[in-house]
Amino acid sequence: MDSEPIDVIITDQRMPNMTGVQFLESILDKHPDPMRILLTGYADLNAVIDAVNKGKIFHYLTKPWNEEELDMTIQRAYDIYKLRKDEKELTEKLGVTNSQLEFLLRQQLLS
Repeated sequence: MDSEPIDVIITDQRMPNMTGVQFLESILDKHPDPMRILLTGYADLNAVIDAVNKGKIFHYLTKPWNEEELDMTIQRAYDIYKLRKDEKELTEKLGVTNSQLEFLLRQQLLS
């Protein structure tokens, strides 16, 4: 995950060494931006609550999932990821622009 950009993460709740929620929570600090989708074969309400609160998931799908629903969920997740990324880039550009504008105004006031 450190060598390539990740836009959408899909994980299963039941894994050998940790749950999907634990995995998502463990990478949150280092990779906060990717959209998260959790798959599970169990309708465990506590897992859903943990997934939302700790793993910051975008969507929760139960197994067996509908292929069309999974495809639409992935596409929606990517679309939202892209919008957030574009918004973040614009905000950063505006911040630089605002800083530059403020600098120019101060220069004008001082001269």
